[in-house]
Amino acid sequence: MSLHRIRFRSIVLAALPLVMASACTSDKGSKGVGEPVAANGGEKAFEESKVIERVGGLKETPKWANGMEPIMEEKGNVVYVQTLTMEGNSRPEACLKAASDMGRAEFVRQIKDGITAAGQVTESSASGDVAIESNIAYLSNLKLSGAKTTERYWEKVEESDASRNRVLKVRCATKVAIPKNLLDQQIRKATETNATNPEIRKKLLEGQKTFLDQIAKEGATPAEGESQQ
Repeated sequence: MSLHRIRFRSIVLAALPLVMASACTSDKGSKGVGEPVAANGGEKAFEESKVIERVGGLKETPKWANGMEPIMEEKGNVVYVQTLTMEGNSRPEACLKAASDMGRAEFVRQIKDGITAAGQVTESSASGDVAIESNIAYLSNLKLSGAKTTERYWEKVEESDASRNRVLKVRCATKVAIPKNLLDQQIRKATETNATNPEIRKKLLEGQKTFLDQIAKEGATPAEGESQQ
């Protein structure tokens, strides 16, 4: 074998590891660049909620049951919508009862907040006068005589929890309604009886009118007969 061939072979053998190393590095670098990678290192992705059952076999969720418009006027009634979500093993009837009870309490709170805000009756407006609290406390204890649960709706939903596992939930919604004229009379009578400060009483009565007028203006809607009781 000639000296020239020996030198050429030595050069090729010496360069071969470098070529192989370069090829491996290139392959390792390209791997994964064009390949899909699981979100968050392989964790499950959130999936959209899916309704798997509705009361009465309804095809769609009634618009009112999403709770986006919690208080409204409907056919001469002032209506409050309460929504609630419970675990999937809960009975729909238990969810509906809880929503109805919560709805009555929340309805009263909404009335109090609406009237005091509309009448600009707050603790700060009287510079810390204790008369404010004593003159509006009755609003938290309104009985809403004549209020009834007029519509109820429930559905079972499959959704992703915080760990991205699919879980079953029960969603429900109820409408608590009271005739507007009856509500107006009850609040007015309670205000005239319990708000002893003339200035505060005047503001509360004005706030009551503004509050109810605002509901009529913004929350009037035709009744939906889609749900079942």
